[in-house]
Amino acid sequence: MYRPLVASLMAARTPQDAAAVAYLPHLALAFGDKASCLMIRDWMMVTFGASRAVGWGTVFYQGSVARSLGRLELAANETTAAVAHFEEGLTVDSALGAQPFVAEGHLGLAQALLATGEVTRAVELGRAAASEARASTCLAC
Repeated sequence: MYRPLVASLMAARTPQDAAAVAYLPHLALAFGDKASCLMIRDWMMVTFGASRAVGWGTVFYQGSVARSLGRLELAANETTAAVAHFEEGLTVDSALGAQPFVAEGHLGLAQALLATGEVTRAVELGRAAASEARASTCLAC
């Protein structure tokens, strides 16, 4: 079922089409499909251009485009590009108050920095991500 969805990405030409393929980055990452990660990244960069976040008038919100691009870059071992995308995504998601995505962005940035050898900063960001994730899931706190 996954492969035809990846192929359908090439027919999606507008940001509105993205709703139909919104979960492909998550699937490509889960399957460790490096080639599809790169293809999805390229499609997102062309389709969304300078858009800072993705969402529609329905209950659909993906957060910053840059954070999604960072995850795809990281999966494709493009760590330098991943760091830049995660940093941009954190700026956007923080400004939007999207706390779960901020936690995810800090975790992704930590993973990318660890891959580049920046262990100290990676550990700090990993701890921040864990703290933010706990805070964003604790509704009674």
